Amino acid sequence: MKPVHITEIAATLHIDRRHLTRLFLEEYGKTPQAYLMELRLTQARVLLRRDCGVTETAAMAGFPDLSDFSKYYKAF
Repeated sequence: MKPVHITEIAATLHIDRRHLTRLFLEEYGKTPQAYLMELRLTQARVLLRRDCGVTETAAMAGFPDLSDFSKYYKAF
């Protein structure tokens, strides 16, 4: 999964990063960062259920560090 940066999205929309975060939070009830993390972890769950290896799944879901992936996935 390609990394997504909130500043890039805000620049594309020609709005301030804080304003984008505020609007996103009002609309979705979570920050863009939290939404993206949930999306990545949901993708990881699908991959693991398809019998992909943990290391491969972590990389495909955008987690270059396996220990970070493990920490976030367990909390998910």
